[in-house]
Amino acid sequence: MSTNQKWTHKDDELLRETVLDYTGNGDPKSAAFKTVAAKLNRSVAACSNRWFHINKGQALHKKDIHLSDVIAFLEEFPGLLKENEELKKIQSELSQQNEFLKSQLEEKRSKYEASLEQHEEMTKLFEEASNLFDGEIKRVVH
Repeated sequence: MSTNQKWTHKDDELLRETVLDYTGNGDPKSAAFKTVAAKLNRSVAACSNRWFHINKGQALHKKDIHLSDVIAFLEEFPGLLKENEELKKIQSELSQQNEFLKSQLEEKRSKYEASLEQHEEMTKLFEEASNLFDGEIKRVVH
């Protein structure tokens, strides 16, 4: 196995095609590196390192885009734009509804707190009246 052999454009192409073939079929890159290593009389590690070196900074799982894919996307695009506008409208309506509900909640919270405060005041008055009444009964009995 040669260790200092320079990579040629042909070697890089074989590596690229083999890896894309394997991964496109759901096979691991490691299997592709093993196949290329045997064909080029290189180590699996050398093939792996070369793959990562030539793909540095790029997505390793690029999908080949075909013209038919682009055409299909462009044909769907107006519908996607319309759907996006509808979703924006719904989002706006929901946002307005949310703001309204927040204000309603705050109003209810304020009323509750006021009622609670009144209840506490009334409870204190009742306790005071009860204590006064108990004191009057005790005076009358004695």
